Amino acid sequence: MHRASARLAGTATRPTLYLTVGTEDAADVTDFRRRIDTEAVPRLCRALDLAHLPVELLIRLDDARSARLS
Repeated sequence: MHRASARLAGTATRPTLYLTVGTEDAADVTDFRRRIDTEAVPRLCRALDLAHLPVELLIRLDDARSARLS
């Protein structure tokens, strides 16, 4: 991963996390998604005392292609 940005939007009772990750073309996108789902989002949920947090993920590949996953 080369860069990442995150924005938490919505209300206190219905937040959504907007996450943009920039990486090289050869990166393992499946591994990024797994780590976000199993590590990053659960940590943020605990910190914010949330049971559920919808995530919109945009992965930008360095060769200017991008894949939107949700």
